[in-house]
Amino acid sequence: ADPKQPGDLEGLFLRSEDGGKTWQNRTASLPAVSQGLGFDTLDINPTNDQHLVTANCEGVQKSLDGGQSWSAIPGSKQALGDCNSSDLFRGINDRKTIYTLSSVGEGGGSVMMRSIDDGATWQVAAMNVDADYMIGLRGLVVHPDDARHVYLTDMNGFYSSANGGDQFHQHTRNLGADPSNVAVNPSNGALYISAGDTIYRWTPGAEPQNGHWSAVAQIPNARLGEPKIADGNLYVTTDTQ
Repeated sequence: ADPKQPGDLEGLFLRSEDGGKTWQNRTASLPAVSQGLGFDTLDINPTNDQHLVTANCEGVQKSLDGGQSWSAIPGSKQALGDCNSSDLFRGINDRKTIYTLSSVGEGGGSVMMRSIDDGATWQVAAMNVDADYMIGLRGLVVHPDDARHVYLTDMNGFYSSANGGDQFHQHTRNLGADPSNVAVNPSNGALYISAGDTIYRWTPGAEPQNGHWSAVAQIPNARLGEPKIADGNLYVTTDTQ
């Protein structure tokens, strides 16, 4: 089939060089796929904003010219057949470590890929979990100091891995129901999460499977969004119930 035209695509890549007054459509060179074309995560190299990477069901895509042209990174496509969407995540200090998390099938399943050499080679993460299963994953967070440590939340709780996603431990002690994505403070590694009207902070234990959540703030009768951390400050949005 002929590649889709920009007006027909399920997702667009747009760039503005004037603070959002005008936008350039740089989608045309992205590979066309039948599903999961939209991009929820875009990584911009902090030392060269022309170097971009993102992901969809065709794998990890990279651009070295600010999005004017894109090419697929070989070996990064593993969520085959029933892939719904794929997102990309990478370390802050360890820029060579990259993860992708793909939604597959109709039952909330996921496929996780990782590269520790800036995308040159890829492995499928085992995603073994000490709970029954993980379903409806909402995103992945990479620890700023050690990219082997990653965090996930789903409909049932919060999970951590210390080995790049091969083994996950569930942490629900003292945590409210239906938690948000986790936020990591890059200055000290502290973890925050919201559930219902409360923000929780993670207190780690001596072993990866130990530790607990402590409530640190509450906004009664509100539904809190995902916490965000910038310049050492904690931010959260609210919605009324």
